[in-house]
Amino acid sequence: MAGIQSVPFSIEPELSDIRKGWITITGVLRMDRGNVVLEYRTSFVEQSDIIERSISLDDLTRVEYRRGIFGAKLILQAKSLAVFDGMPGTSEDRLVLGIARRDRPAGKAIGWQLGTLLENRKLGRSSGESPSQP
Repeated sequence: MAGIQSVPFSIEPELSDIRKGWITITGVLRMDRGNVVLEYRTSFVEQSDIIERSISLDDLTRVEYRRGIFGAKLILQAKSLAVFDGMPGTSEDRLVLGIARRDRPAGKAIGWQLGTLLENRKLGRSSGESPSQP
């Protein structure tokens, strides 16, 4: 994928977590051979090891970029609940990544690139082409 290669993000912990407000979850989203790769770590008293999660574009149904006043959100929507199983900040089939104001241009660009790739794959499949062709 040409253009933006990665974008930093943060994840809001679940509301049910009693330590909400003290926990920070930060990471980087990047593309690697048709997969969205999320590298993140959790910080409470000390930082956790880096966790890497790879999600195939075929497992996503939608990518949406939403701009806000102080930052933005990149929303990934999955085909099934199992795609984001065990990840912090998920709500059923959605993962919401917070994008800092300074990273909004990169977040918007990578959101557009991912959305375009998903739509091209859908169009390719509906017209009878093989899934490997974008």
